[in-house]
Amino acid sequence: MNTIYTIQDCILIDVTTFTDERGSLSVLENAQPFAPKRIFWMHHIAAGADRGTHAMLEGSEVLVAVHGSFMVDLDDGVSRTSVLLNDPTKGLLLRPGIQRGCIGFHQTAGRSSRHP
Repeated sequence: MNTIYTIQDCILIDVTTFTDERGSLSVLENAQPFAPKRIFWMHHIAAGADRGTHAMLEGSEVLVAVHGSFMVDLDDGVSRTSVLLNDPTKGLLLRPGIQRGCIGFHQTAGRSSRHP
């Protein structure tokens, strides 16, 4: 891979959501710029725990706070920023080589991730 990404390449994307009197159904379908090869989620995260503190060398990810909220600290080696995920209709697109850490989980927050 020859592309070097920055934290500006890590953007919030809309998760298609259908809501009616029965509740909401959200779908990540063609919203991300890659075909997912694996889906995983974290749950029952202990208060004060940090998760996912590393960078993916290949492949992209989409992080979604399925329930509750958490912060994602991003670092591209030059710049740093933090993004609050607290809305299951928004996903954070993470690009290869961006160091990230998930912190500050609240209300039994879960995380769903799709990546190739």
